[in-house]
Amino acid sequence: MTGENQRGGELHGRDPQNTEPRDAARRDAEPRDAEPALVPGRSCGTCSMCCKVYSIKELDKPAGRWCIHAVRGSGCSIHPDRPRSCREFFCSWLVDPHLGPEWKPEVSRFVLSADATHQAIMVTVDPGMPLAWKREPYYAVLKQFSEVFFRINQKVLVNLNGHITVVLPDREVPIGLVVAGDAIVLSREGTAYCAGLRRGPELAKTPSASLSPGSM
Repeated sequence: MTGENQRGGELHGRDPQNTEPRDAARRDAEPRDAEPALVPGRSCGTCSMCCKVYSIKELDKPAGRWCIHAVRGSGCSIHPDRPRSCREFFCSWLVDPHLGPEWKPEVSRFVLSADATHQAIMVTVDPGMPLAWKREPYYAVLKQFSEVFFRINQKVLVNLNGHITVVLPDREVPIGLVVAGDAIVLSREGTAYCAGLRRGPELAKTPSASLSPGSM
């Protein structure tokens, strides 16, 4: 998932959302316009967290603020005519049967989704509860994800108002704002895990091209 808004992720089309690393090759082989299969019995229902944490370009809605069309507790007031980016987005909880009911965004207070740009699972956090991801059982599971994903060159990233934190098995590394062309790089020195930001060659030319990984 890619983004362009400094203050959070942008709702921008569909990316595969399954968090299982073993499914990565299968997902890459699927047609990009294929609609993901929802977990039986799951729907957005009363949850509208994505209507808050992401920006929506078509509606000129900034990230971190409720969409004016969101009716909390009942959904979208323009659901039949909602923008394409909204139609095409499916959070991980909707499509991944390995995630229990506690991972539903209205419960966890963050949206878990895939970020194809940075080869990561992105945790886009509700600014109203910025440490939601550090609660249990989420924190321990995100740590487990990070250890597994490190082996296959993938990442676990937390996005809070556009500021990125890399979750590593042994620590968290604040990266801050990431701009178009930047790369988040992981490494390991002995038993210690490391993360850093490699600046893109176009940074000096496009200082305003800011990007929030975890956008959609």
